[in-house]
Amino acid sequence: MKIGISCLLFLWALAAHASEPPPPMIGFLQAEAERYEAEWRLYTGYYKTLAKNGLQGALLDSRPLYRNAPASGQFYEQLKAFHAVVLVALEEGACTRMTDAHRQRCLAARADLERYVREGGGLFLLMQAVRYPGDEDEKFYNLLLENFGCRMLHEGVFDKTNTFTAPATLVFRPMDFFVTANIKTHPTTEGVRRLYLPRYACQPNPGVEALGLDANWQTVVAGEPAAKSYFVGHENELNLEREASQTSAPPIAAVRAFGKGRVFIYSAPNKHVFLNCGNRQWPQITESDGDKENSKPSDSNKLVINALRWIAEPAMSTEGFGTRKLAPIQPVKFEASVDWDKPPFGKGRDGIRGIVGAHTSFSDGRGTVADYAAAARAAGLSFVVFTDPLEQLTPEKLAKLKSNCAAASGDAFYACPGVEFTDNLSVRWATWGEGVVWPEDSFESNGRRYPCWDGKRILARGRYETSCGFAANGIIDYRELRAANAHPANLWWFYRIFPFAYDGGKLIADNVSEYFYALRDLRWMSVDAFTRIRSPEEVAAAAKTCVSVMRDVKSARELLNSRCGSYHLSLAANHYVTQGPKILQWECRNSQMENPWQKTRGAQRVRLKFEVASDDGIAEVKVHDADYGIVRRYAGGGAATLAREFEMVQDKQHWLALEVTDTKGRRAISRNYGLFLQVRLPPLRGQPEHPRLGAALLASGSQRNAVAGENLRKRLRLHRAGH
Repeated sequence: MKIGISCLLFLWALAAHASEPPPPMIGFLQAEAERYEAEWRLYTGYYKTLAKNGLQGALLDSRPLYRNAPASGQFYEQLKAFHAVVLVALEEGACTRMTDAHRQRCLAARADLERYVREGGGLFLLMQAVRYPGDEDEKFYNLLLENFGCRMLHEGVFDKTNTFTAPATLVFRPMDFFVTANIKTHPTTEGVRRLYLPRYACQPNPGVEALGLDANWQTVVAGEPAAKSYFVGHENELNLEREASQTSAPPIAAVRAFGKGRVFIYSAPNKHVFLNCGNRQWPQITESDGDKENSKPSDSNKLVINALRWIAEPAMSTEGFGTRKLAPIQPVKFEASVDWDKPPFGKGRDGIRGIVGAHTSFSDGRGTVADYAAAARAAGLSFVVFTDPLEQLTPEKLAKLKSNCAAASGDAFYACPGVEFTDNLSVRWATWGEGVVWPEDSFESNGRRYPCWDGKRILARGRYETSCGFAANGIIDYRELRAANAHPANLWWFYRIFPFAYDGGKLIADNVSEYFYALRDLRWMSVDAFTRIRSPEEVAAAAKTCVSVMRDVKSARELLNSRCGSYHLSLAANHYVTQGPKILQWECRNSQMENPWQKTRGAQRVRLKFEVASDDGIAEVKVHDADYGIVRRYAGGGAATLAREFEMVQDKQHWLALEVTDTKGRRAISRNYGLFLQVRLPPLRGQPEHPRLGAALLASGSQRNAVAGENLRKRLRLHRAGH
């Protein structure tokens, strides 16, 4: 009898459990979501935190938002598989410059996002301050979220009277926070007593972006009455000496209904919310610990979990939402072999030409931008980069140079603004792009003020390049750097290299060896020609002296305005520098080994091809591996064209670049190809192999190596323990 009753109770409990609805399914937008899903769930994601709190989650591909405009309804169907989705406003990378393509993609994704929420979906918005000066990420997100009645104000929130400084750790220096207990009663704030919020995201960027919310929003967390919003300038630097629009208790988290769905917005850096939650090397100040020594925890993670549950509620009872099911993680199945003979090489082609280094009448030159543009087109050039000396300009003249360049540019020709300047070591630089700005006289850092520009020299070049949004820049003559007892390995980490630098028709610097040396540095740089000219009448001669060559005007404009690493855009532009010879083709198959050679036959094989030409005949072609040496050398014998295929092996890091010489001794220098070896670990027992490291970079800037290293050490310990 007792056994029978026990069986009935067990069956009743089993039936009751079976009738319970599954937990809410939360989607996290991530580029190439399918590729990173296993790693996110196993090693680096917020997945474990969700599971501990009765939620489930998966990655959702963000490419419809950031890369490819979706067809109408396509993004909506992807969103609908989740009860709620998390959209983190990227601190960098959403939109360097707001183009028509960005706008069209944003509007297409916006329509589907609004439909998803209006029909019952939940939306969690995590807003972060933009990191890099000149980036237009805020414009992108303000357009995307316009109809939700929220916007980023380009101001930073802080409270000078309610502060906390987290003690230094072995990894991190002390970090400043402000504290608020201004919590409103709402389901999202149940159990939430206070929040500790960072002063900075990536210093000097504000940790809490000021939010502009319309009347449809209900604030659930605000700063204390003493909290304010403060000015953030072009450099995205929080200025606590200059108050902005919100004079008391600015909103930090808020909720609203939108159709049948719900939206929650929270202003805080991702690395203090999702990215590092549970990472034991990261000080969990905002997430949970707060002032641990005085038993005053921060309830940010509790707020986040409450919010995810709350926004998911309508979709939980709406048919068709939350259909995503978590499949078991399967071991990666590597191909048995790969045939690199199948991907064909393209056909060689010539590109457009342009010069870098024109000076206008705004400085020591003659002629206007329009005059130069006319002369350039007559000489067969498709772009001109201006580098007027900064010491001879004024803010007004630089503004006119930029506006004149914009007026002279179109689909068939591009005029790019830029400047030359001398740094504090007497090294002459050029920097260019539409993001170039007038330098500030001085700046403040860590409580001290430093000079930046004295009217003759840039005294803090890194600061100036930051203000320009890391615009393209390069040293004109490396001998100046050496003469100053400086070393190129200490260069600011984003830069271009001029293999040849001319003043008119005179070669003033041969930096080719410096280019090959610099390739060791893994900094994704590219080459450009520099020819300083001071009048439109010199353009025709400059076009025959040394030019940069690119695929077309569109790719030239993109590359000339690229920031940070320009490697991939340089490849896409078929970019090279020449005194005469043409590099019609320089291609590589399998530059990045995607499969482990232990598993996939042929994985290490690399195929390369070049085709070069010269009316004066080719003397020789050298293939350099950085400055480690020449790995191939081909005699041209004076032939008008020379084409060769050759092979390499993925055995170590290689940086391959061509040096082409014609029978008159004129040279062409190519962009480089990096042969990348993937770093791999053997799989954990019973878990999948991963073609990439399981460790993700969970923090920005100086924090990256420490956090990634902790994940690596964790996996190695598990292997040694036999798990």
